[in-house]
Amino acid sequence: MLAEPISRIVFVNDQHGLHLRPCSAIVTTVSRHQAKVTVHKGGHAVNADSIFGLLSLAATRGTELILSATGPDAQEALEAVVRLFAEEPELAYCA
Repeated sequence: MLAEPISRIVFVNDQHGLHLRPCSAIVTTVSRHQAKVTVHKGGHAVNADSIFGLLSLAATRGTELILSATGPDAQEALEAVVRLFAEEPELAYCA
């Protein structure tokens, strides 16, 4: 288990921003893991297992998001979310 959070940066690429469909996909992906994944936008942070939390970020195209994870399978959870973004290039891209 990782004590320190691990993180990655992604950028929203969809012209409609981080809307319901990608938020739903993130929540579904995170729910498959035993890790706490947090999405940070500026000074605001939300749990990635909350669709309303993700929507509250109001992340528009070009927004930088920092994904962080802790827990028993934090690495796998973070990789799964990053892979989700990478496999859906219209949604976001990773740095």
